[in-house]
Amino acid sequence: MVGPAALYGFSSGAVLALLAAVGGLPVSRLAVLEPPFEQNEQSPDEPDLAAEISELVTAGRRGDAILHFQQSIGVPAEFIDAMRNGPGWPALEALANTLVYDLTLLKALPVEALATLGTPTLVLDSEQSDSRLRGWAHGVAEALPAGRHRTLPGEWHGVSDEVLAPVLAHHFSGRAD
Repeated sequence: MVGPAALYGFSSGAVLALLAAVGGLPVSRLAVLEPPFEQNEQSPDEPDLAAEISELVTAGRRGDAILHFQQSIGVPAEFIDAMRNGPGWPALEALANTLVYDLTLLKALPVEALATLGTPTLVLDSEQSDSRLRGWAHGVAEALPAGRHRTLPGEWHGVSDEVLAPVLAHHFSGRAD
């Protein structure tokens, strides 16, 4: 038999890690960076972003799908411009269809499920992220019985490996803070 896992997830991967732990995967410790987890239900008059992205991808407008997604989630214009003009843009376009999976995943974890997770969980955000991302991280930490929130130096929706690695190593070691 395999022992419990220590999980780390970033962005939608953070929600996936939370889902795995809530779903019964044996997890000894969990760390998540800026889970895009809005604790309020979507208003019925709000557009269905997943449906909009899916329509754009189906129409062969993969670049437009990436742009619409980035703008809808609040990515700063200068980041979008850098991505669009950078060498990685074709790779992003190739993966446009996976945005629908991410958006579907985000709806799969009900807020009340977080209260059932007793796993020690470190919820992180970057000091340069917008108030929405930081608020989501803080809200997730508060909803978890064994959750702890920490803000790290970093950029919008990101923390360098040099900053992140020692924090994760410390958390996963189980040492008291």
